[in-house]
Amino acid sequence: MEKQSVCAIPEERNGITLYSSTQAPDFCRAVVAGILGLHGKGSLLAVKCTRAGGGFGPKNSRNVPVAGAAAVAAHKLDQAVKVALEATQEHVAIGHRHSFKVQYKVGYKSDGSIQACKVEAWGNGGCTHDF
Repeated sequence: MEKQSVCAIPEERNGITLYSSTQAPDFCRAVVAGILGLHGKGSLLAVKCTRAGGGFGPKNSRNVPVAGAAAVAAHKLDQAVKVALEATQEHVAIGHRHSFKVQYKVGYKSDGSIQACKVEAWGNGGCTHDF
């Protein structure tokens, strides 16, 4: 599985480019912009992600603390900073996707097409926000 990792590179005019293993670069950008005080200065923060695979949930929103840490360090040090968590670090710091229970029934026509589908899903969101 691909772990949480970010490379933050300072740019001109106090900008930052983040290379992040996120599945939601727009969400990551919005939160990190708030951390760095760059709201309304969109051209100063770019989040790039060539691909993200094997995240199994935490790549959507839980990469933001890692991206934020790398961005703050790069901004303060004025040099590139890479943060890459090992599996044990990631489980402690990030956690995992909340558990779900799903029950479903599907009815088919004689030709195999779906006639009806009933789905009941429960998500154990706990006390924290997640997608």
